[in-house]
Amino acid sequence: RFSRDQIQNTDMEGNEFLLSGDIERAARIAQAGATNTITPFSGMIVAHGNKTNGYALYMMDNKIYFNVNIDNKPFLLSTTEALPNKFSFKAGMQKDGTLKLMIDTKEVGSTKTSGLYKKDLDVPIRVGIDTRKGDEKVADYPDTLFALRANLTNAKLETLEAIAPAEEVVKADKIIVLGVIKDVMKYDKTLLTAKAGTTLQIILKNIDHMQHNFVLIKPGTSEKVGLEADKLAQSQAGSVAKLLYVPKMPEVLYATPLVNPGKSYTLNIKVPDTPGDYPYLCTFPGHWRIMNGILRVTK
Repeated sequence: RFSRDQIQNTDMEGNEFLLSGDIERAARIAQAGATNTITPFSGMIVAHGNKTNGYALYMMDNKIYFNVNIDNKPFLLSTTEALPNKFSFKAGMQKDGTLKLMIDTKEVGSTKTSGLYKKDLDVPIRVGIDTRKGDEKVADYPDTLFALRANLTNAKLETLEAIAPAEEVVKADKIIVLGVIKDVMKYDKTLLTAKAGTTLQIILKNIDHMQHNFVLIKPGTSEKVGLEADKLAQSQAGSVAKLLYVPKMPEVLYATPLVNPGKSYTLNIKVPDTPGDYPYLCTFPGHWRIMNGILRVTK
């Protein structure tokens, strides 16, 4: 059995990442009159991407492997000693491209890659099983039903965005902190106000367990933009991640990137010169119908 916990698709372009969790060996049920045996460790823990660009943490022959592919070049770390019946793992990539694999508190290997991913990964994340074949796999593990033969719990994928160059300080006429109500899929404010033509700074704080964004659009276009965002969710994962689920259309005035749980993002906007009610919404798949509000622009 396995538990997905906080493993979910996320943007990998320019991000450090860390996989962590707990593994416990599954005891094989003995037949009547037979001797109890121990199930060997094998199967997929997590895979994301493919043989061109991707990473996978998996087990074969009672060893754990951390395989990372960058622009068709593979980098591999693995254990050499027997794994204990129960252990914790950490595997990740640091901002300088260094890979590390740890079992419990012991580092079992590290190597240097060419650096962080330069684009998002094309094949979605898989947890506990990988049914992909050929070049859609990350490494040369079995082609079909490569399922985890162990108990996986507390699994997490954490990312950290690379530090961007310092931006020019913008003097805002007004600052609004817009929060997210945890586990409700709503902003904590549904009506914001600002004067036409001024500079407004919106700080989006995400305390929820999933990603959210803020997209400001033209009056009366909520359904049109929302339906286009829904179409993005049905397209290929790589292109969707690049667009961050924000449709490229003239109705969209300003947008933040998807903000990870526990993070915030500051967006500076020039308030439209024409007074009116300008909708804002979250375009992460399935959110826009209930996660929305109005920026009321006054003279």
